[in-house]
Amino acid sequence: MDNQEASEAINALSLKDSSSKPPISTSQIMNNQEGSEAIDALSLKASSSDTSIATSQMSVEERFKIIRNIGEECIQEDELMDMLAKKPQPICYDGFEPSGRMHIAQGVLKALNVNKLTSAGCKVKIWIADWFAQLNNKMGGDLKKIEVVGEYLIELWKSVGMNLEGGQVEFLWSSKEINSRAHEYWPLVMDIARRNKLPRIKNSLSSAKRISQLLLTCFFFILRCCQIMGRSEQDELTAAQIFYPCMQCADIFFLKADICQLGMDH
Repeated sequence: MDNQEASEAINALSLKDSSSKPPISTSQIMNNQEGSEAIDALSLKASSSDTSIATSQMSVEERFKIIRNIGEECIQEDELMDMLAKKPQPICYDGFEPSGRMHIAQGVLKALNVNKLTSAGCKVKIWIADWFAQLNNKMGGDLKKIEVVGEYLIELWKSVGMNLEGGQVEFLWSSKEINSRAHEYWPLVMDIARRNKLPRIKNSLSSAKRISQLLLTCFFFILRCCQIMGRSEQDELTAAQIFYPCMQCADIFFLKADICQLGMDH
């Protein structure tokens, strides 16, 4: 699917911008100095061979600085530094629900962040959470429409300059990956669901130093599941939406992620 086809497909779904303001045109973006500089930065991407050479010449401290730069918050910076010293190509996890039109931050900023991560030697796995979007009733729960939106988002990231050369960025559809490795995925989900209750999670947070970083991240996922799904605590949740955070926790282990690039609400 090329850019024009993706645009036509998304228009056919009658998707409306959630903002009351009219969408910003490309010319308006380019007339904005910051937007122009961001897009210029994306266009200055190195080839895969150049990136590989540059990464091998970087010190651990330089790689840490690049990776740390993309996050407002980093839990256990010493663990990140130690991991970079031991692992030349850490796996970064970044997931999204295909649920509508792409806004500037989601498009340009994500591409910038992914390019920074790959420049520091990371492999980025972008989890296209089509099943999660269906669980969360996005696009009316219509999986075919959700898939069209997912393709549209991928094409836009390519257009704004996300560096996909060298195989350092991998787009993975959750439905396909889970179906192909169901024997690995569902036991993880069931184990997380069986072991965790909200009262226990709250108590566990007080002894965070004794909990592994990945497990602590999972606790935060479940504790804040309403925020992650764009719901409030007052919303009436379906059983599918309650199941959602357990699956999202399992994703981290399933993808063998070392770094979880997530929003502050996660």
